[in-house]
Amino acid sequence: MATIEMQQVAFNVAKPNSVLKFEIKQKTGFVATAKLDMDIDTVAKWKSEEIAGKVVEETLVPVGLYTLEIKIVGINKAPIDIDVDVTLVPSGKAAQVQPMNFKKKKGGDICQAIAFVSIA
Repeated sequence: MATIEMQQVAFNVAKPNSVLKFEIKQKTGFVATAKLDMDIDTVAKWKSEEIAGKVVEETLVPVGLYTLEIKIVGINKAPIDIDVDVTLVPSGKAAQVQPMNFKKKKGGDICQAIAFVSIA
């Protein structure tokens, strides 16, 4: 039977022009989508081929609450570990990295990673 696992992280309040980055470290064994919302508006969307094994970044400019949602579905029979790093680089400050790890996911297993950032 497939499993569902959700993990979430929150960052401190940051100033406009901060950069939000995320990376799904593995390249295969899953399909994924990601969406970045600011308040109730969608800012960006990505498909698996745009994000698997790549670092994706967005500059957060308008003031608001940003929500990054990454959905990952395993497609292999053999279990794999899926590692997601979400990083906030506040304007003029050091990067803050929040790792999320989904262990032993196989075909049909669903993982959801959510990150919250308030820009003020």
